[in-house]
Amino acid sequence: MKRILLTLSAMALLGACSEAETTLSKEEFEQLEEGMTHGEVIEVAGGQAADTIDDGALGGKELTYKGEGGVEKDSEVYLYFEGEKLSMIVDSGLMEKEPEDDRELIMSIDYEVVEEKENTDNNSLNLRVKLPSKEEYLYNFSAEDVVNYIKESHKEGGYDAIWVNVHSAGDPFGDNLASGRIAYTQKGAAMIGADKAGEVIIE
Repeated sequence: MKRILLTLSAMALLGACSEAETTLSKEEFEQLEEGMTHGEVIEVAGGQAADTIDDGALGGKELTYKGEGGVEKDSEVYLYFEGEKLSMIVDSGLMEKEPEDDRELIMSIDYEVVEEKENTDNNSLNLRVKLPSKEEYLYNFSAEDVVNYIKESHKEGGYDAIWVNVHSAGDPFGDNLASGRIAYTQKGAAMIGADKAGEVIIE
């Protein structure tokens, strides 16, 4: 009976160890770089994140690691992936104290479509979008990032080309921050003044 009890205790201990939560130290945080794959991040951290959210529609993924030895007690690190590549790293109390900011944190590239017009004559799309208000939200993506994100998210739409105007927040929209032209086909490249399909021109 003693042998059985010892075996069960050992199994319980092993189970507890296997379920131990992977944390991210300051040294590990400094090794993270945008462009890393999910596997490379796991190798740096030493294990899986405490929480993973998949965005199946866009192929994105959000990982949350608990901080270890951070400047704040309940520190966390948020990692956002576009496809298989790490695109955004957000420190929440591991390396630096959280600023006193009431704005909501946006983890992924976000925008609002203000106008959308399909042109059947030349199989193209015109989009006018606006970014969130910086008075209400905290984010670190640019207007150029939005144009490139639209390129990827609309590549299955069957268009030859897309024209995009990205504006700041406003009613109905604010200042024009960037204008982009996206070519999906050789015909689209000729339409936007590019050399080949797949090119993006941002002004």
